[in-house]
Amino acid sequence: MTTSVLRLTAPRNISSIQRFTRQTLAALEQGYPDASTELAFSSPYQLLVATILSAQSTDKRVTRLTPELFKQFPNADALSCAKTR
Repeated sequence: MTTSVLRLTAPRNISSIQRFTRQTLAALEQGYPDASTELAFSSPYQLLVATILSAQSTDKRVTRLTPELFKQFPNADALSCAKTR
């Protein structure tokens, strides 16, 4: 695998953001062609929440708990209204 260096300066307009995103995705796909996850998800929202939770727990535990969480909070708007303890 060849290592390439990505320019990490913050893009300043939409076209440079799009170009940076395409370059980043291409580099990740090349470097990790068989990447997968144990997390169960069916939307970008669910993947984001599951990824955040998995940083604090195991992927297997998160996968066990998220179906009920996503039943209760099916989207970001619902989750934003959740009461904290």
